[in-house]
Amino acid sequence: MNAVVTIGVFDGVHNGHQALVRETIKIAKENNLQSIALTFSPHPMSVIRGMKIDALSKLERRIELLKNLGIDSVHVCEFDSVRASQTPEDFVNDLLLKDLKAVHVVVGKGFRFGKGAAGNATTLREAGIEVTEVDQISESGERVSSTRIRELISSGEIESANKLLSRKFRYEGIVQVGKQRGRELGFPTANVIAQVPQAIPASGVYSGWLTNLETHQTYPAAISVGTNPTFNDVLEPVVEAFAIDQTGLDLYGATVAVDFVSKIRPMLAFGSLDELIAAMHEDVSHARIALNL
Repeated sequence: MNAVVTIGVFDGVHNGHQALVRETIKIAKENNLQSIALTFSPHPMSVIRGMKIDALSKLERRIELLKNLGIDSVHVCEFDSVRASQTPEDFVNDLLLKDLKAVHVVVGKGFRFGKGAAGNATTLREAGIEVTEVDQISESGERVSSTRIRELISSGEIESANKLLSRKFRYEGIVQVGKQRGRELGFPTANVIAQVPQAIPASGVYSGWLTNLETHQTYPAAISVGTNPTFNDVLEPVVEAFAIDQTGLDLYGATVAVDFVSKIRPMLAFGSLDELIAAMHEDVSHARIALNL
């Protein structure tokens, strides 16, 4: 079946990506065509420039979000050195025309592709494909982009990032045994270890939700991100979530998601355990308010 195809990495499936998908679905329905989102893995810039890209969403999550928007199909293109060296014409012929049967492509204005970023909307039209170019989405005078959202997250501006994502920023991983200090202090936390590079918020304490992706149970949470400066023995920032009002909860080995809602405070070093425990009680109180508990 012929298709309308929108092309992009779609990391985070933010508001700008959603505009592309909505237009793709609209055109497909009007013309009785299949709607397809063409995405890439790994991130092209990690291959072309060797950049380390901390994902806003895992590939599986990206596919899920795209499908939740109503797209008929998501095609994942493996991006490697061979693909990076492919001419725009070969990309169009091999992937868009042959594999996806594209008759219409939806892209953002300024879209480039192929070796040396030599391909553009004109290249697509010359191949006989209709092209719709969608204006960039802006917020507060700045273009909505995955890069901008990563910057907001890395600076702890979670609520601003969530606005551009139109959902809560999600960090996923497997719960592993940590130093278990939270348990000793009366605040047992799920120590979440990501399996692929993911964006991580600035060090601090946040409100949010902890979801066991295997059982689909969700718990309100106070979330700590950082190196625990009170003890000063953690080298890399870690994400730890305390499930509020839960006792005896065993999540070890489970795949979980941590959805960040708001920042409560920066990470601090306390002079005593009593000060730390008092602060943790206060953090939970703030989290309750933020989560409308």
